[in-house]
Amino acid sequence: MNAVHLIGRVATPPKLEASANGSGYKCRFHLSVPRRKAAGRPREYDRVPLYCFNSTAEFADSYLSQGRLIAIVGRLQSVATEEGTRLACVVEHIDPLDRALAFDDFDGPDEESIENLVIPPVIP
Repeated sequence: MNAVHLIGRVATPPKLEASANGSGYKCRFHLSVPRRKAAGRPREYDRVPLYCFNSTAEFADSYLSQGRLIAIVGRLQSVATEEGTRLACVVEHIDPLDRALAFDDFDGPDEESIENLVIPPVIP
């Protein structure tokens, strides 16, 4: 069985483009996934290349941005690149796990909310 379930933060902005055969879309970006933290050591991250197609690609392009926390379900697949063949994850489903910031109806924060604001780190 080839099944991948990952939770992490979007590390690079999704890039939407027409698929090679012109019949749909593909989107590629990277996911930063934390490793188990060893005692006394700083946390390390794996940067996983993700590919998604058609409606999933359009969703990623429209709703994901760098730093968003997401869960993905997909499968591993060999991908040919200029550097050679490597493994990537083909995404079949994306679940955002945090709320996107909406600035359309935002008048600005009050002083108390600024003091209590916790911003998650963006993983390079």
